[in-house]
Amino acid sequence: MDDLSTVDSKKVIAQNPDGSVLLEFRPGETLSFYGQAKVRSTAGEFSIMNYTLLPSKDSFYVCSPQYHPGSLLTITASSSSSATENRKSLQTRPKSHTPPTLCIQPVLNRSHPNARRASKLKEDAKQQREKGAKIIELVYGFHIVYAGTEDSPYSLLTLPGQWLIASGTLLDQCRKGMAVRVIVAGNRNVGKSTCCRAVVNKLLDGPKKEVVLLDTDVGQCEFTPPGLVTLAILSTPLLSPPHSRLYPSSRIRYKHLQSYYVGATESTSNPKGYLNAVKFAIEKYNAVYGDLPLVINTQGWLKGFGLSLFQSIVLQANPTSIFHLTDKPFQLELEPSYQRILTTLPQRPPVVKSKITASDLRRLALLRYFAGPSADFLTAGRILAKKPPYRVCWSSVWISILPETLGPSSLLKSLNASIVGLCTLPPDRLPPKPTRKTYAEAVLADSKSSSSLLHSTVHPQNPAIQLLHTSRVEGCLCQGLGLIRGIDMEKRQLLILSPVPFKDLRRVNVVIRGEIPVLSAMMTGGGVKRKAEEAMYTTWKSIQGFGPMKSRKNIGRKWGGGGP
Repeated sequence: MDDLSTVDSKKVIAQNPDGSVLLEFRPGETLSFYGQAKVRSTAGEFSIMNYTLLPSKDSFYVCSPQYHPGSLLTITASSSSSATENRKSLQTRPKSHTPPTLCIQPVLNRSHPNARRASKLKEDAKQQREKGAKIIELVYGFHIVYAGTEDSPYSLLTLPGQWLIASGTLLDQCRKGMAVRVIVAGNRNVGKSTCCRAVVNKLLDGPKKEVVLLDTDVGQCEFTPPGLVTLAILSTPLLSPPHSRLYPSSRIRYKHLQSYYVGATESTSNPKGYLNAVKFAIEKYNAVYGDLPLVINTQGWLKGFGLSLFQSIVLQANPTSIFHLTDKPFQLELEPSYQRILTTLPQRPPVVKSKITASDLRRLALLRYFAGPSADFLTAGRILAKKPPYRVCWSSVWISILPETLGPSSLLKSLNASIVGLCTLPPDRLPPKPTRKTYAEAVLADSKSSSSLLHSTVHPQNPAIQLLHTSRVEGCLCQGLGLIRGIDMEKRQLLILSPVPFKDLRRVNVVIRGEIPVLSAMMTGGGVKRKAEEAMYTTWKSIQGFGPMKSRKNIGRKWGGGGP
């Protein structure tokens, strides 16, 4: 197997008491790794994921997951400084002939809650070395990969050259004072999210030093769990996978992060709410951050109704550039004015196929959002069982159900053991306080047809429960997600687990139940045997609920006929 890293791991010129090391490079040498650490340049320039590291006191969090051997990140010592000669930091920095030197600081230690995973990485590396791979642990939880084996291959996360040229063109436009609003489009698994990160990292070299990323892919979000449209103002590069930087427990510093609730992992479940969420996010950008570059990540659906949704986003965003990632002769159907700004780029090169699917990553993001960055499928249930929930009185919030297909009598059953959006609506979008008469009208309408409920109703036995029509909550501002652990019928309270800070929870006035499913690992701990009182729900049957019917395409069927 070819070498993936060319740097000599023996060129460690210093080891600090905090466990960090200083590694010396030659210009052009590379370091491919898996694991996580904090890195900073002490001398020279380095390039990683289209971002240039200059000598600074600021460290950047990097993470390259071991479960995806086809996406190893690479740190390269630059051979020249021409790419960043316009940076203000270079104008005052004296020239130095010191070889490029990188400081690598471990994120984990042996007492960290995540130390078990780092120990497992060390054991895996030992097994790979026994098979012939060349892997060296430089600091705790950070491994340099020099070569894999035929049975355990590794490959780099390579950015196509046309991506680098296109992002460099956008950077030149920023430096000339031109507006930059770029949409990245393409089908599934072509590298849209990777391209967005590369563009964002490049634009951080611009004069503003900040970039706005609008993530409209509700299935694989960059900063939040699934089901949200997110607007983030970034001042630090994106050098890690999404599940490692979920707000609010992220190691990435966000200047601002605002989310809008959709309540599903696909836009087909709530297309109107999806477009409203995108609309409100773009309006927020135009009103407050219009002078910053904007990068928009889209969903991987460009046919039929999905193309109509994409065209609506294009009309709302009014982009200056559209990047279409494809290797096929496929032209997007856009208005002539937008066809002129359309650029076709190659999709991400094929890599070693991972055993982890997009659905697995979505589930992992949901687990770590609620249970913390150190959780996994075996420990999440135990972690959540030990967290005290918030008690929320019914009279203090409005409640809405998406999609609105349940009658008032099924409200509490649908809320129990469900994931809800903790949202904020301005007073002008809230209805007047409901009365028992409006509830009677709602029951009458619900009994005559399957249409949705009125704009506001009241539960019969519990007048404090205030129902809100879905038309009022589509795309509303979301503070985060919550897990309803239980319902106190006597005190009329919802018991909600949420990682959202208390200062943000004080602004919540609407609780929305969408279609984001509760994972069994969040309730039972993934099947780990332990005392029943440690789990919120002790059996899988106790957390099964109602949901849409799904087709099983992997079941073989016999077609054709004949009788017995």
